[in-house]
Amino acid sequence: MTKNEQIKQTLLETRERRKNQVLKVYELKVNCHHTSKEAFKKLNFMFVQAKWIQNDVIASDDIFKYVYKEHRNIKNFDKDHNVVERKLDIQTGIHQTIIDNIKQDIINLSKAKQSGRTV
Repeated sequence: MTKNEQIKQTLLETRERRKNQVLKVYELKVNCHHTSKEAFKKLNFMFVQAKWIQNDVIASDDIFKYVYKEHRNIKNFDKDHNVVERKLDIQTGIHQTIIDNIKQDIINLSKAKQSGRTV
């Protein structure tokens, strides 16, 4: 079996296996009283970075052409309203999920507007 045939066979097996899988989403509530200060700071900073990413996506010229690889350093404002460039430490998967959620939100808003709802 050649390498290409082996790759094709593996992809077919993966597709067949994933047909039977069920997607589940869990929403968690974090009790901050039982976490260490370091873990709390790390978790809080992840939420801050997620907010930076959302603002950067919304401020971009074309949201649907936004590529996370080009935006690992983002510009935002500090408390004195000075422009600061910051490096993101958030995981790539989380970064992509935030971008995909924003795109889906815009699509849903467009559908709601077309159906006559006020947006």
